[in-house]
Amino acid sequence: MPENGKHPVADPANVATSIELARQTALLHALLSQARSEVIEIAVGDINKQEILLDNFPVAGSKRIIVRRTSYGYDSLPVPTTGVLALQADSARLGMTIVNSGANPVILYLTSTGVATPGAAAIYLAASGGAWDGRLGNVPWFGGVTAVAQTSASTLTIAGA
Repeated sequence: MPENGKHPVADPANVATSIELARQTALLHALLSQARSEVIEIAVGDINKQEILLDNFPVAGSKRIIVRRTSYGYDSLPVPTTGVLALQADSARLGMTIVNSGANPVILYLTSTGVATPGAAAIYLAASGGAWDGRLGNVPWFGGVTAVAQTSASTLTIAGA
């Protein structure tokens, strides 16, 4: 930088370039922030239309994907103490809920064996209302589910999609 007395003087061309780069950097940060903030919601239902995408729903910057899915499940699946395959594996499963509507506790084994399987992941459902939302952490379980009643037979209510 040339000096003007005791103080350095900035080159006007370098100052203009720096200002323009700062503006572009701010714009790039804003674009990246917007791209990362997009909210996508998936909704399922037994609608008669094909899959559709709703932009800016329910608010600007959000998207809703509507997927045609028929539900499946049981209103009263008998669960013996010997075990029963409650749900088969389904790689397209988006979610499920299993409620113990019976009078005895049930253990859910995350396996398709149909019988108690020591070593497989197990979930305890208390009698008369114990429930599982079908997730491990924040991801849905799409493998098989075996139910085994404890002490005496019980009943499950199951909904999946």
